[in-house]
Amino acid sequence: MNIEEAIKDCEIYLKKIKQYDPDPYYVNYFFNKYIISINNTFNGIFEEADRDFGLFISQKISKKKFDEKAKMKNDKNAKKFSEWYSMKYMEEHRK
Repeated sequence: MNIEEAIKDCEIYLKKIKQYDPDPYYVNYFFNKYIISINNTFNGIFEEADRDFGLFISQKISKKKFDEKAKMKNDKNAKKFSEWYSMKYMEEHRK
């Protein structure tokens, strides 16, 4: 999945949550969809990085698997990317 599409999905589900608030059935339904779309976005970033760095991760990708493969291949650029991403993620969520 394209990262931009996953981000659009996040935005759509967030709007749907606000639209159907306070109906608990629809809010719960769209909240679950929202969480899935966030995970898809997060994993999509590492899928794209996997292609860019040529790590060739064969399983479903995650940050942990990305880090493991980068360490196994001793890819310093992939490691730097992962560290940079983690730092930016933490900075963004402190606000």
